[in-house]
Amino acid sequence: MSRSIKAFLPFVAGLLLTGVAQAQLLPTWETHITLTRQDLDIIREAVANRVHGKPVGTKADWRNPASGNSGSIKLVKKLTRQNQQCEDVAYTVCSGGLCSHLQVVAGLLIGGWMVHTDQLEVSGVVAFISGAGRLNDPWGDLVNYFRDFSLTQVKYNLVADRVNQLSDRWTTVPTEQRTALRIEA
Repeated sequence: MSRSIKAFLPFVAGLLLTGVAQAQLLPTWETHITLTRQDLDIIREAVANRVHGKPVGTKADWRNPASGNSGSIKLVKKLTRQNQQCEDVAYTVCSGGLCSHLQVVAGLLIGGWMVHTDQLEVSGVVAFISGAGRLNDPWGDLVNYFRDFSLTQVKYNLVADRVNQLSDRWTTVPTEQRTALRIEA
């Protein structure tokens, strides 16, 4: 492969992947955004204090530095349904995934230069980009595990509280009025 083609390939790949990376940053393309409890609280506060009851077209931006998530809320229209005032609100959410995109772009720029100066083969650049993408996968699994664990803990506590409420009520019923729970096979 000639030297000019070697230098040209990483440049073209960089342009293509940079376009893909920028598309990833667009809120309409992302479907895997995980909102934290703090994100939801910030969104609720923004809706309640800066959008609700305001004129149609009102827009409020929000940002959570802790999670890296941000977005905007826009009052699209007001309507009345079954004698109740309703508001149609549009939400836009962006994740803080800029670091992974910067890894790819930096790998292409530095790798492209190293290919151009014959210090690295194109396959080395491809291997780096592939490896950088796979580094994020275990972290996603770990976050999913703790999110599921937390959700299960909340569900368990809700069930336990309800059982405790029912048992408290049960003890207030006189003994002769209680009916035993029977399980028949």
